[in-house]
Amino acid sequence: VVMRSMRHLLPAPPQERVRIAAGLIDDPSAIVRIKAARALAIAPNDGMAPSMRARVDKIFAEYVASQRANADRPEAHLNLGLFYSDRRDPVAAESSYRAAIALAPDFTPAYLNLADLYRTYSREADAEASLAAGLLQAPGNADLLHAQGLLRVRQGRMSEALPLFAQAAMAAPDNLRYAYVHAIA
Repeated sequence: VVMRSMRHLLPAPPQERVRIAAGLIDDPSAIVRIKAARALAIAPNDGMAPSMRARVDKIFAEYVASQRANADRPEAHLNLGLFYSDRRDPVAAESSYRAAIALAPDFTPAYLNLADLYRTYSREADAEASLAAGLLQAPGNADLLHAQGLLRVRQGRMSEALPLFAQAAMAAPDNLRYAYVHAIA
């Protein structure tokens, strides 16, 4: 029952996510603790009691170790990048995304998340470079095209965004969001 409800934890509102995950940090199952650690990554350090901080730090270390055990897989580095992004550690997040790309140059989620990290820290030129590099490895990838279109909108370059949205919608005809954004654009 716990494992089934864990898949709903990450999309939960932040306060609810932290509340539920905090109750699972001492679970006897390593899998549950690791999933709780991932969910707790958004929890701020401020205001946390020292004893709780020590327990949380312990499961964070367990989470990182579990991902590093699979360091030959780009997905493990992506997971670490997401974790470090949530922990507000952009240097470690960037390093993790770049490690995923080095392992699998056509692994588009790493390019997308790296671009999103850059956007978060107002590094639009780096975000653009990440998406362009991803498209060189995976030409016509709908997710990368859509993200590049959104970047163009943020840059105020609507005339360049529209064809990107059209290409994304055509490359992924089952993605209703892409079709909707294209229609609105």
